[in-house]
Amino acid sequence: MKRLALAALVGLSACRYPALTDADLAARTSPAPSRGACLETVTAFPATHASAVRRAPIVVTSPSLLAPRVLHRGREGGLVAYLNFQGHAVYVVGFDAPSCDEALASRAFANVVREVSQRTREPVVHVVGTSLGAPIAVRAVGLLADEGGSPVGRVALVGPGLDYAYPRSFLARERAHLGGPAGYLCATVESCRRLSHEPEVLRAHLAKLPPEAPSLFTPTAERYPGLSGRHEPVLFVVGKADGVAPSESSYPVFLAWGSATPGAARSQKRYFLAARENALGDDYDHAELFAGASSEDEIFAPVAEFVEGETD
Repeated sequence: MKRLALAALVGLSACRYPALTDADLAARTSPAPSRGACLETVTAFPATHASAVRRAPIVVTSPSLLAPRVLHRGREGGLVAYLNFQGHAVYVVGFDAPSCDEALASRAFANVVREVSQRTREPVVHVVGTSLGAPIAVRAVGLLADEGGSPVGRVALVGPGLDYAYPRSFLARERAHLGGPAGYLCATVESCRRLSHEPEVLRAHLAKLPPEAPSLFTPTAERYPGLSGRHEPVLFVVGKADGVAPSESSYPVFLAWGSATPGAARSQKRYFLAARENALGDDYDHAELFAGASSEDEIFAPVAEFVEGETD
């Protein structure tokens, strides 16, 4: 992938992002009970920098496993802050885990995507799925496609935990602790400990994820019907050292996405392993994808380039 030119921004990283207090976040956040039984909030982050090119809005799933604040850490940046600076308005959709399963959340997320398109009068809306919130994005994109007139342009999935039907998966290990003390959750994954929800909230999110499919050979097709017919360009960003959403949890979905779609549409998918062998500074773990020392240049920039259609 081409690297976004950031030379003009050298020295500005410490001051180009606005500080965000809890009051600021509260003012940007709206409860949305009418959109679905489980939808908790939509938080709007307007563009902070006027781009020379008009940028489409982006709807992002809350990461579920990690605390939502990881997406915008005020002056420290974050994926949402970076996309805002590139000229995108971003809408982060959060869910109330105790009252919400994946099917309801996907329906609600799809409704938000369509509503953002209608309210902003933008015919194209990009979708970004993050962490264990990525399955919601994938299923919502399918719902919108099945309904017709989908506004979805491009899809980026960062640290996506999509398919846990492999031996000793993260989800299987965590579920072994669900009946015990909450402090045991994420005990073996350092990045999970650092930036995850409080243990009881984390317990609720993990408990709502669907069980692993009984077959190791067909789980992707069972959980995400219609993947083979997808035509939306898609980017998968996976950390080589990610113990939460390793390549085993996303590569089957990557292979299935658009596999029955002919021609150019089938080729518009990318799998980006965040690792030293791809000229990055480190092998990324789950938390580093969102809050690493170099994630702005090495992770957020490729995501922005992809949704803006500036990749090779």
